[in-house]
Amino acid sequence: VARYSYFETLGEKIATAHTADDNAETVLMHLIRGTGLKGLGGITPVRGNVIRPMLSCTRADVESFLEEWCLNHIEDSSNETDAFLRNRIRHHVMPLLKEENPRIAESLSAMALRLRQDEEALSRFASGVPLSVASLRQEMPAVRARILERFLKESGVREPEAQHISLAESLIFSDNP
Repeated sequence: VARYSYFETLGEKIATAHTADDNAETVLMHLIRGTGLKGLGGITPVRGNVIRPMLSCTRADVESFLEEWCLNHIEDSSNETDAFLRNRIRHHVMPLLKEENPRIAESLSAMALRLRQDEEALSRFASGVPLSVASLRQEMPAVRARILERFLKESGVREPEAQHISLAESLIFSDNP
């Protein structure tokens, strides 16, 4: 979070070296913690002034390129420890998944892209629905959740979570909304 806050102060585009492997790890982290389409969408290619041009490349592709061109890279020392969930996934879970599917990083990244597109379509559809108790009661749950999320954000809830949306739904379907 601090890193991205700093990036925002720079005002210029910042390219990160996130790869398909990082994206796959992110998807698995979100899956473990519990998530919806947004979390399963993994790492977005663009977030504000941060761009991630290497999401379609694997870590092995990047390392091979660096080796071929005799280029050095800096590895964050925190990547060596299992103190962080991402590293435990990277060191223990991903190797097991790669035994089953050597292209697991690419597969999970492709799935994440499709789910980001689905999330975008649902959100865009939800943006055209009027905000009223009667219309919300008639909406499909996925669309209603996005309408309520938007409403909660506009009402000052910075990052509405599933519990916030569930409470709002309870109000909508109560006898006295």
